[in-house]
Amino acid sequence: MKKYHIIYFLIFCCCLSPIDDNQKNTISKNTMKNILKDIIIMESIKKSYGSRIDHKKIFGDKYIFEKYGVNDSLIKKSQDYYAQNPKIYTEIYESVLMDMERMVDSIEVLVKIQEFNDSQRKLFLNSLKVLVSGNR
Repeated sequence: MKKYHIIYFLIFCCCLSPIDDNQKNTISKNTMKNILKDIIIMESIKKSYGSRIDHKKIFGDKYIFEKYGVNDSLIKKSQDYYAQNPKIYTEIYESVLMDMERMVDSIEVLVKIQEFNDSQRKLFLNSLKVLVSGNR
């Protein structure tokens, strides 16, 4: 019986994959996804509203560093690590893309709701005008 325990233990040890030293000092996949998503959103806002906002105070590296508790060198090191592992980086970017598509879908729903509310408001105001002008 002890023989089997030793064999199972050896098989178990062989199956364990060693942790890459580079991976230990990188940003997790999920955090990297969120950082990339925030960068895309900030760039989009800068392009759309750049003249109306002081984006240096609101949008920039400092925001990312504070929000995620990272620094420039850690982000670069993580990007290098994931670039050397394209399968993982592809998973991250596909996840970012799916999240962004969900956001766009949500925004489209909100726009349709707003358009409906605006049309209802116009109908109400027109009905009010008819009532007011009919009473005179």
